[in-house]
Amino acid sequence: DEFRCEPCNKILTSLTRLRRHIQNVHTRPSKEPICNICKRVYSSLNSLRNHKSIYHRQHSKNEQQRKEMEQMREREREQREHSDRVTSQQQQQQQQQQQQDQQQQQQSRMG
Repeated sequence: DEFRCEPCNKILTSLTRLRRHIQNVHTRPSKEPICNICKRVYSSLNSLRNHKSIYHRQHSKNEQQRKEMEQMREREREQREHSDRVTSQQQQQQQQQQQQDQQQQQQSRMG
């Protein structure tokens, strides 16, 4: 089946796609789409999407890289905290063992 858009004669493969096309291309939204990066106003969501893909592609890449770095730092911080906890526990155990050894040595000298 073919679904033809009356205003522009574009042929789409499903009714859902036709409706989405009409909504995105031919229907003026109640609120005009605005680019959240440069604040330009567009007549349709489709125009805004095209604009972003052309002019702000690098911004999206930078944003993704920033998020990845943030996640990496968070993992490193968690690893450091974990390592610090383990090291602290090991030191406490060593101190306890040394105290026990000293007590045993003192008892063996006295006994």
